[in-house]
Amino acid sequence: MDAKTAHIFNETYFPKIKQLIRNKLPAEITADDLDGKAHQAKAVYLHGGPLGAGKYEFPIALTIFWNPHTVKELVKHPGNKMRRFERHIAKFLKNIETYTEVDFASSSQHGHETLGIPGPDFEDE
Repeated sequence: MDAKTAHIFNETYFPKIKQLIRNKLPAEITADDLDGKAHQAKAVYLHGGPLGAGKYEFPIALTIFWNPHTVKELVKHPGNKMRRFERHIAKFLKNIETYTEVDFASSSQHGHETLGIPGPDFEDE
């Protein structure tokens, strides 16, 4: 992803994402972890659950390791994409309590910090 797109995502959407998920994170995850400070951030993986089986990843690190196409689309067409994204996050938050396995893994184990959220489909409805 190019630097301009990453910057727009970090400045515009990343704070909204943090606000949407902050209150639902386990108590062990601090604001510093959520801010993605690479030297101390934890990775959180939620396995299975109602949003689908298996492990899904969503970045909480300020260095974005997310689907570059999705981020570019979000930046280019913010209105519909952000509403869709917010609905997706709301669905995740509604279901998060039903997840049974939470694995706190070191960032060195996986290479970057992620929060377990399935990758959304941002195609216009």
